[in-house]
Amino acid sequence: MVQLIPHWRPQGVTVWGRLTGHCGVDECRALQRLLLRMPLRPGSRVVLDLSAARHLHLRAVPRLIALAERLQDRGTRFDLVGLSAYLARIVELGGGLEGRDFLERHGLFGSPLPGSADPGAGRPARRGAAPGPHGLAAASLN
Repeated sequence: MVQLIPHWRPQGVTVWGRLTGHCGVDECRALQRLLLRMPLRPGSRVVLDLSAARHLHLRAVPRLIALAERLQDRGTRFDLVGLSAYLARIVELGGGLEGRDFLERHGLFGSPLPGSADPGAGRPARRGAAPGPHGLAAASLN
């Protein structure tokens, strides 16, 4: 399942996305379609939370990579949070030569919020490292 929650801020929109359960090509295609139709101006940010995803299909990974590149071309930052070691490995394998680079550029662990009390906030994900506590509930999206 795909959930998107926009949060308006002066610098642009922060969109919190969440993929849950088994995420295949159809879910990633729906996410791509929804995000690319949104009027995201430069300075916006997309945070995709995979903490509730149990599996990510290998063929869905290239779609996530392409989505991140298209958003980046539009001036929108893309962050991937909530990756278990299992999901990070799938991204590495499914992304081919770009998988590890994708994780290094877009993967975060800890709370993705600036100014968070979490000392790991915003640091790149380490290969094989499990993410710290985070998620939509901790994000204070009110």
